[in-house]
Amino acid sequence: MIEQVLNFEIRTEMKRELPESTTRWKLAALALAASTGLATTADAAPPAVTNLTATVRSGTNLVDISFDVEDADSDELDIAVKVTIDGGGNYSVPANSLTAGTNPGYPKITFGAGETQKTGVQIVWDAGADWAGNFSDSTQVRVTANDQSDPPPAPEGMALIPAGSFMMGVEGGNITQVPVHGVFISDFYLDKTEVSKALWDEVYNWAITNGYEFGNAGMGVADDHPIGNIDWYDAVKWCNARSEMEGLDPVYFVDGSRTTEAVYRTGKLDLYPSDVNWDGNGYRLPTESEWEKAARGGLEGKLFPWGDEVTGADCNFVESGDPFEGADIATTPVGYYNGSQVPAGPDRANGYGLYDMAGNVWEWCWDWYDDLSFQDPGATLPDTRGLPQGTNGKVLTDRVMHSGSWNYAAIDSAIGIRLCPRADKESPIYGLRTARSTGIQNFALSPAFTLETGGAAPAPFKIVSITRTTTDVIVEWNSETGGLYDVEYSTTPENTESWQAVLPQPIAATTATTSFADGDLSRLNARAIFYRIVRR
Repeated sequence: MIEQVLNFEIRTEMKRELPESTTRWKLAALALAASTGLATTADAAPPAVTNLTATVRSGTNLVDISFDVEDADSDELDIAVKVTIDGGGNYSVPANSLTAGTNPGYPKITFGAGETQKTGVQIVWDAGADWAGNFSDSTQVRVTANDQSDPPPAPEGMALIPAGSFMMGVEGGNITQVPVHGVFISDFYLDKTEVSKALWDEVYNWAITNGYEFGNAGMGVADDHPIGNIDWYDAVKWCNARSEMEGLDPVYFVDGSRTTEAVYRTGKLDLYPSDVNWDGNGYRLPTESEWEKAARGGLEGKLFPWGDEVTGADCNFVESGDPFEGADIATTPVGYYNGSQVPAGPDRANGYGLYDMAGNVWEWCWDWYDDLSFQDPGATLPDTRGLPQGTNGKVLTDRVMHSGSWNYAAIDSAIGIRLCPRADKESPIYGLRTARSTGIQNFALSPAFTLETGGAAPAPFKIVSITRTTTDVIVEWNSETGGLYDVEYSTTPENTESWQAVLPQPIAATTATTSFADGDLSRLNARAIFYRIVRR
């Protein structure tokens, strides 16, 4: 019997694809500001959500959510609810069917005169309406209280990207850029320029004497030019190193424990959203939706951060006519298009004060790449972090890049262009800029609970995961019934005669889950390969 087939896709070549109201959080207290490295002039703490519980009502698909909320200096709070099944890595479960419970003003909470706290606030979520036919034994609810005040000012060299919704994608674009869809993004900070060689070298030199290892040292034309020749893993580890060097909290970890011992410093690890402390105060890569919102600078529906036309006075692309044209690596200095550039043109900082969101070097984003990312239901979730690994049965190996570069055509500098190199691919045209969360702790996450809305626990001999490492492909499946299993593979799964056993003998399962590591290099390096489990 065959239970499930998962696609394991590997891209061996760089691929170019052609193809985007403000909510603010209250300033933290001075102690919090010091811990985040942010300056603040406010003396009020953000709202506090405590005693959060979420319980499935017996015999129903209704979830009763209860919490306390406190705020010393606001008359009214907005309450937002999100649901996760991976410890907060992704909030991929829709939570739209919410009713007031004991709070008739939901989603607002109003304080009376002299009142600063509400206890036992209740909200009811109809999980059956939003998430029918699913099962998770690790469901958690997050409740956030928003008092509409300003976040801390941006750290030096960064810009505040204000919270709000924007339209992501390209109207009439190709399959990788549609549909255009609205996405809500919370406040965050982003570097005003691409990371320079000088900054990269400073952090890199600190990092390699403090337990970090990189696959590439990076290269750049000069100190004030962008760094290049780094892969995704280098970029992520460098973000952690920059955080630690500056006394901030690293945000990337080797597993979901997120302990001090688990800080990601070495190796090439395909991190998952649950391995990231998204609310930490350290540096990280922007998500693709964060990057696109920031690149648009508040200007909706345009190809470039300034409009629909592009010339050599706007950004650095191949044959753009700048004085650095023709060099082996023809980058321009970071922030070069500030009104004094050659060819002469206006200051091209966008509406948020960001430079080089078009051209110069491609910039790594957090997200896995897939041609159909925007068609996935999760694309419209607030603060989406892209497709989870294994979506639609496909193992993803490429990460998203944006911005265009000095050796690509002008149109490739358009905001909606998505590049998709493998995560371990380095190139002189691959660089980065870093983001930071605002660090405001105005939320709580409930204890995990089991939620079954007509779905069932994982079936026996169903593939649980497929993971690619540098040396093998690891296939894991549920084998609670025991028995003998064949691991089979195919590059043309629609052809029923094409499936072949990986091993000459079946695998005897003796535990609840069984895994097999396929170290065959021809399969490891295949452009696309599928695996399935067959029980004898």
